[in-house]
Amino acid sequence: MMKRLALPLAALSLAAATSTQAAPGSFAQSDRSGNRLAYLTEGEDLPTGQSDDVFGIPGTDIFYSVRKDDTGVRLRFGKPGEPERDLAAGLSLRAGAAVRAWPMYVAFNAVTPENGPVFLLGVVAKETGERASEERLHLFRVDNPGTDRARAREMVSLPIAAERQIPLCPSRKEKEARKDACRGELSYEAVLRLDTERHDAWPELVYESRASARPGLLMAEKSLPDGPLDAAQMVRQPDTLCSVQRPIRYDPLTGRYEMQPAARRLAVPADCSGYFLPPAHPLQSLCSSVSARVLVGQTRINDGAARQLSGARIIRQIKPGDTTSQDKQADRLTIETDPVSGRIVKAYCG
Repeated sequence: MMKRLALPLAALSLAAATSTQAAPGSFAQSDRSGNRLAYLTEGEDLPTGQSDDVFGIPGTDIFYSVRKDDTGVRLRFGKPGEPERDLAAGLSLRAGAAVRAWPMYVAFNAVTPENGPVFLLGVVAKETGERASEERLHLFRVDNPGTDRARAREMVSLPIAAERQIPLCPSRKEKEARKDACRGELSYEAVLRLDTERHDAWPELVYESRASARPGLLMAEKSLPDGPLDAAQMVRQPDTLCSVQRPIRYDPLTGRYEMQPAARRLAVPADCSGYFLPPAHPLQSLCSSVSARVLVGQTRINDGAARQLSGARIIRQIKPGDTTSQDKQADRLTIETDPVSGRIVKAYCG
């Protein structure tokens, strides 16, 4: 039976691109089964000298890189004097997404039936949208890399970094009132680490996220105050509901790593979708609930401006007392405006 791979990712914050600059061998971690996580060897440090996007797997003569073209994303492996071999990653990404190799690896304390090595290797995909960006780590189990018997299987996909800008001034009037303090920000980053106390066939990982908002009022279920926001209000604050620690365990039924419930249980699960891009679907644009809350208390807004602000595809303008359908649509924003004052009294997605 194969033992399990250890995935210590204290370095996993791809938000910290500095991890790629760490010296080979400067960090390593093992679990009780002997699985090991460490840095790949950077291309310039390899005996043959390679480009920055090529890495070496320590203890082997295998080179590893990630490639993307019109045919998709591929994991590329090579050995000195041998032809390079590609494995299709099977990732579905937005047009223009950028990919790179995760600069760490996990080595199983085991071999394949063909007596070859087993690794956990990663692809980092960065995608951008309207005022937002997101990085996801796709981890693959790779058996026998660099040979004709190589095979790869995606084990888990996790968000590791995200940034979103939230316009705080939907109109010129608000821009003047707030003295150009008009850009809010949502920030999310996560790290993975290995539970070094585990001694299972598959190692247990721990996913730790840190989320924050600037101004902190963006996390509140209420509208922003009229007038300028003072320095204290504009300070970035941690989002404790979306900053969590969750185990990730291998599930033999799905053949993948699966996120387990957070240690801190909430009566109502936190909605953290506002930090991330909507699913990469050409016909879908999800409404941002955070952006919707910014509208409450503001003056009337037209459909075009509402789409640009919220990311919603469908805008429904109503007044208090209007009857609306009860169906839910993730790409719809409903704006309720008082016809007397011209102020928005409600704005919600769904």
